[in-house]
Amino acid sequence: MDDLVEIKINSEIYKEALVFKTIEIFSNKFYCTLDKNEGYFTVKIRDKFKSNLSAEELTDQFFDHLNNQVIRERIFNETKDIKNMIIGKALFETEAFDEQSDYFDLSKYDDKDNYVLDLDNIAKI
Repeated sequence: MDDLVEIKINSEIYKEALVFKTIEIFSNKFYCTLDKNEGYFTVKIRDKFKSNLSAEELTDQFFDHLNNQVIRERIFNETKDIKNMIIGKALFETEAFDEQSDYFDLSKYDDKDNYVLDLDNIAKI
């Protein structure tokens, strides 16, 4: 691998936080710096251990990890509500709530006698 690999990343496609997460993954084996310019990020990477990766292989690996971060974030955002409902239901069923609790409100039953969980209050526990 060359001494320094410079990767330009479109900031309209990739969020800064996801670029940082990818850099964190790479930081065990590589020295990484991040610059933010108008419309793109520039990541500069140097190998700590002088591996035999070409600049193209390193760039491909970086984008593989970056795209994995994008997918993880999308899955998290798409499933967070259902996860919160499952956790809320589990807490409710284990009697984490009692009738004296501020989080338990008998007026929150729907027309089918199902308790409607207030996820904001559950998160405060």
